[in-house]
Amino acid sequence: MRSSSRASIRRPGGFFVASAAVALALPALGFGRSFVVPWSRGQLSPSPLLVAHAVAFFAWVVLLLVQALLVRRRRVDVHRRLGWAGAGLAALMLVAGLAVALGSTARALAEGGGPAASGFLLRLLLELGLFTAFAGVGIAMRRRPEVHRRLMLLATMSLMAAASARVPLLVDWPIAVMLALVASLAAFDLATARRVHAATLWGGAALMGVQLAWQPLSETGTWQAAALGLLGALELLPEAGDCVDSPHCIRCGVMQSLLGRLCTLLSRGTCHEMRSGSAA
Repeated sequence: MRSSSRASIRRPGGFFVASAAVALALPALGFGRSFVVPWSRGQLSPSPLLVAHAVAFFAWVVLLLVQALLVRRRRVDVHRRLGWAGAGLAALMLVAGLAVALGSTARALAEGGGPAASGFLLRLLLELGLFTAFAGVGIAMRRRPEVHRRLMLLATMSLMAAASARVPLLVDWPIAVMLALVASLAAFDLATARRVHAATLWGGAALMGVQLAWQPLSETGTWQAAALGLLGALELLPEAGDCVDSPHCIRCGVMQSLLGRLCTLLSRGTCHEMRSGSAA
């Protein structure tokens, strides 16, 4: 009995198979309800780019489960060959993810989404950045299995906030979902090695840091100005003539924020004149 227990500890594939299954279930439940079902009923007309993004996302989590099963069954040779497909898929997800994030933000701004829309762009970019970093380093560290498998799982975890936000029971708990995912990996480390692996520690800290920090950072004038500059440089902002001088207009909102900072150096009268001139 003791030798069997030790063998199971030396062969930790079961945890990664279970984690991959959870990572597959979350987007299946979330996006199945909010995307696939309405699309199949003709209630949604997504762009080809959005479809490509969704297919690539789902293919990634399917591939993660397949790869975990291959390692569990000791088919490392097939696992390595499929790994190159995963590298190409990660590159596609980066390109499609950036395009969808920027395009959806520009569309939301044109519809009056205002600072909330440009603020959410920060979350999308940070999560996509984490995914790219984890997946890229994980692929580079593929000859170190303990590091590789954790980084690939962390890369997938970085995508789960968007999926869990579409599951009715989890929609208000994105931080709790991320904490549960990271905690499960840390618990596995403690159970099998009596310490938390460095990849789990630093990767988990990065995941939780993004979930806790993106919203307050997105509300700052600095980020709002940066988002405006980025979308403007890419010519994705509405034309100036489209501004209706509403509190939801990003151009007006960022300008007023910048003028507000400048007003600390000026008298109230000068500040009032500058704001009035900007509104005009």
